[in-house]
Amino acid sequence: MGTTYNKELHIEKLVKSQADFLIQELEKIEPMMEAVFKDNTRIEYTEFGNSQIRNLLKAASQASGVNEIVLYIQYQIGRDNSRNIRTRTWNRTFGKETLGEAVIAIIRNIERKSKEVSDGDDELHRDLVLRLIERFLNYWTWKYSYLSTTMGGGRR
Repeated sequence: MGTTYNKELHIEKLVKSQADFLIQELEKIEPMMEAVFKDNTRIEYTEFGNSQIRNLLKAASQASGVNEIVLYIQYQIGRDNSRNIRTRTWNRTFGKETLGEAVIAIIRNIERKSKEVSDGDDELHRDLVLRLIERFLNYWTWKYSYLSTTMGGGRR
């Protein structure tokens, strides 16, 4: 039991040490979120809301690895492809990429950072990367909540 407890403490310490990195990654999609809020004020767009982020967080908390999380996002992008272009959320293009592609890129960056921080310990990396992704998604819900009140749009 002591070993498991120590491992959990070590993982939590590593997660906390990466908070600034995760927030910097979140800032990469902030312009996209702002654009979503602007679009959400126009009646023809389906609103991207906190529920999409929370559904991704739930999928991530149940995932066995990064590829499963990426697959879930790809599924959401695929579902969007069957919709009218004006009602897309995950597959809405902002500049050169979609929101879904941007989030996948961030998840891959988190995966690389986890490998770097894990110093070759594969077991630690497997646990750490999922915790880092969950923390990132929690930060995203916080940022979404902030933007929803300051920009006056979006769903909760």
